[in-house]
Amino acid sequence: MNFLVIWDPRAFGQAVALGQNHPALAAAFAAMATALEGDPLAAGESRGGDNRIAFFRPLAVTYRVDPPRRRVYIYSVYPIAPLP
Repeated sequence: MNFLVIWDPRAFGQAVALGQNHPALAAAFAAMATALEGDPLAAGESRGGDNRIAFFRPLAVTYRVDPPRRRVYIYSVYPIAPLP
């Protein structure tokens, strides 16, 4: 489907703080990009209104989808499990 993913500056800062040097984080960020760029409505669960959450262990991401404009807005990314 090809959606444009736009990171809120705060969410981007959260992602940078997590880093990508660990293989589990790198894999989670790669899976997140693939899912949210491809079919973001299928990637996560509704959390009321336009808000959604998706889980890419060990991370979770909150976002909103604008289907007519084909955009995904990421609002936060945070760990949900310890790194293996």
